[in-house]
Parts: sequence; C-alpha cells; structure tokens
Amino acid sequence: MLVTFNNFPVLVDEEGKIESSVTDWAYCLLETRHRSLGTVKAYVHALSLLFDFVSRFSYWDTEVRHLEKVLTEFKRALWNGAPELGWEAHSASFVSQVLTAINLYLDYVDLREVSCSHQGLSRFVQIAKKKRSFLGHIKPGKTARLARTQRQRNVRISVPPGPMPVRYFPPDRLFDLIELAPSHRDKTLYLGMAGTSARIGQILNLCQRDILFDERRVTFVDPNKNERRRQWLWEHYRLRPDPAIQNKGPLPGVFLPPLREPFFDQAMLYREREFIPESHRPCSHPYFFVTRSGQRLSKRQINEQFRRLTGKLGLDALTPHSLRHLYGYFSAVVLKMDLAIIQHCMGHRDLSSTQIYTQIPSGDAERAFQQAFEKLLETSEPLIRRQQDALSLLKES
Repeated sequence: MLVTFNNFPVLVDEEGKIESSVTDWAYCLLETRHRSLGTVKAYVHALSLLFDFVSRFSYWDTEVRHLEKVLTEFKRALWNGAPELGWEAHSASFVSQVLTAINLYLDYVDLREVSCSHQGLSRFVQIAKKKRSFLGHIKPGKTARLARTQRQRNVRISVPPGPMPVRYFPPDRLFDLIELAPSHRDKTLYLGMAGTSARIGQILNLCQRDILFDERRVTFVDPNKNERRRQWLWEHYRLRPDPAIQNKGPLPGVFLPPLREPFFDQAMLYREREFIPESHRPCSHPYFFVTRSGQRLSKRQINEQFRRLTGKLGLDALTPHSLRHLYGYFSAVVLKMDLAIIQHCMGHRDLSSTQIYTQIPSGDAERAFQQAFEKLLETSEPLIRRQQDALSLLKES
C-alpha cells in the first residue's frame, strides 16, 4: 500500500512494515539522480500497483511459469483495466512508465540484501530480475530502433574481425575546442579529461576538496569503492554514491605538461565567476562541476554539449572519451614514453589496453609512405635522367 510520510512516498505491507528497498531506491532517485519529487512519487506508485497485484495471488511463487502468468495478467490488467482492483484501462504511455519504473527498481535492488517482510515477495524480486525482459520493456537506444518488432531486444550487431580503431581527438584541434566551449566550466572539464586521461565518471566524481590549487594537483577518488569517501558523503550530505557514475578504476592524476597550467587557470576562473556555492544549491552536494542551477552535472549534458561543439568543428563521430584517447596517443606516439608509465598514468589494469595506442592509423601510414616516395624521387632524379639519356642513345645507335 502506498503511503505518504512527510511528503515522501513509502510502501507498507499488510503488517504495516515499510519496504526498505523501495524507500532506499526512491531516496536515491531523489538525491543522487536528481529526479523531481513528482517523478519519484509516480515511480513508487507504479511499484505499489505491481505489489498490490502480486499480493492477490497465492500460487505464483511455486513455479516460474506461474510468475510469468502473473506478469502477463498484470500487464493485461493495466491495458484493459481490472474492475476487481478498481483499475480502469490505462493508456500506452502510462503502461510504458510503469514498466520503466519496474525496470529501474530491479536494476537498483541488490538481491543479496533484499529485505522484504513477505518471503514470497523476495522470491518474486529474484525471479523477476532474471525474467524482466518478459515485461516487454524496450530500452531506448540503437538496438531498440534496429529491432524488427517491439518484443525483440538486445539485437546483436556483427563486428568486423581485428582490433577496433582508436578514435582519438586530434591534438591540433584541442585548443579550437577549448576556445569554442561556451563556459569556463566546459573548458576546465575538457582540459581535465585531455590532461589527465580522466573518464566522464572520474571527472564528475571530483569534489571541491579533490582539486588542490596551491599544489597544482588533482586527486581522483572513487566513492563507490572508497569507504571513507562513502562515509563522508553520507555523514555530511546524506548522499549515497550514484551507481551510474563510476570511476572504473584508479587514476593517479598525472597531467600532460602543456595542459596543467591551462586547466588550473580555467578552474580558477570557473570557481570565481560561474561556480555555485553549496549554500545556494537546491540539493546540497560537494561536487565541483555543477549546472547553472547548482545541480550536479550529468553524463547526458556533457555528451550533448560535446556533440554540438565537435559538429561545429567538423569532427563527427567523436565522444568525450576521445579526449582520454588523445592522452594515450600523445604519450605513446608523440612523446614516445614507455608503455608501463602510460599504463600507470591511465590506470589500465592490463598492458594490452595500453598497447592499442601504439597502433599507427592507416591515414598516417599512407602519408608516411607518400612522403618517403617523394623524398626518394628527389634524391634519385639525376640518376634516373642519366639512365634515360643512355637508353635513348642506345636506341638511336
């Protein structure tokens, strides 16, 4: 049953116990995902519909096929209505929202820590997480658009054999991108990713305390794995690490020398002119890169802004991750650094991940062959002329 407690939605079972996993999930959506309170209420309401429907069946937890039958009946009840439950027929958009909420909850919940008052409900969550594709929910993206039917998911796309080419951002166009960036925040972000090989998650997890302006040093801390950082976030801000923003490995924060000073110069300008202090933010958080309203910057906003800027520069099919590839390519090909040092600076677990930056692009190889051939013609042109003159004299004689 859905209950509002201090304007916050919670689910309560028949015995009056609160479903803690749903409450934690709703709080995570509100605080770390920055979803509005209305959206969180709508998601929890969708789960309450499912739980109310499941609680009316006493036979479903015996076999998996009975669970599939319950899920089919639940979806059908949403479409056609259920007079015994007091449900009217819902629109396709409402059914899609309900299935989206269920999918998000099943993504969030950890099966080893599910605590439900009813044993059958825990069994339902475990099986439904494995059988959630049966709900018919299509994730937005390329695979859904390529699917022939709405029931088809996870379409496999054949990949050509051999190593995939590394799409690095052209080093000679980096400062064109910096000049085109509309704000000091974006300039700082791009210089940080290209200068330290930081991923999007690593740059977004930077807090104010991680950027040491006096020492000209940046410390990357993974809040999902660092217990002290996770405890600090909870004690001071009542925040849990966002599982969608992960560091994906350690990073020492070693700068490329030409980009260290520009990064800190732009970071100081961003802090003085555009930075929103914690006291003026709608949700208190310690993260350094924020929007104009003071909320935490998201991956989607970075990708969209980067795509617009690279389109203006005439550089298509590049993502912000290409700035990290620029770091590896510049270190391996231009600076000729040792692969072990590059592996440490980029935080690679395996050396094979670093070796991809030693691959010479086909365009560079073709240009090198053309230049070598033209140089050969320049040095051997007199010899070729003498040979041609000798052949002409032999023919005349």
